[in-house]
Amino acid sequence: MAVSSAAVKSGRTSEKVPVAGVVYAPALDRMFSADAGGAFEGAKPIRARAAPPGMIAVGSRSHGDAATDEFLKPYPVTKFVSAGSSLKFCLVAAGEADIYARGGRTMEWDTAAGHAVLRAAGGTVQRLGFAGGHGIDPGLFPAMRAALEAGWS
Repeated sequence: MAVSSAAVKSGRTSEKVPVAGVVYAPALDRMFSADAGGAFEGAKPIRARAAPPGMIAVGSRSHGDAATDEFLKPYPVTKFVSAGSSLKFCLVAAGEADIYARGGRTMEWDTAAGHAVLRAAGGTVQRLGFAGGHGIDPGLFPAMRAALEAGWS
């Protein structure tokens, strides 16, 4: 579980861009934040890492599905870590994981703060399906840096 808050800016198109965010995981006592000055865990700057030979994937404890498993097959994933909520984005941002893929519906208020932290840490989020409104549906969106830099797609 995490407590998340984000500032989201509307772009020139209908795309909304998270520009600042805070994610606090009380059970782990970890706080991540991001703004124009960068991404941080506490006061320490964090950065998404380049792809190692064996990637760490992070995913949902309760929302895993066949589509996510299929999406991850081409990547050299050697470890899968379960995490809750927007914390998954923050683990990629902190260089503790390399890719997070999510199939199925999710909501902006669940993802915006983590997305802001990941963007500020040099990572990206790609939406592979969008229903408009406040939900991302249907399909998968990966949050990653490592896979793109290494040429995996």
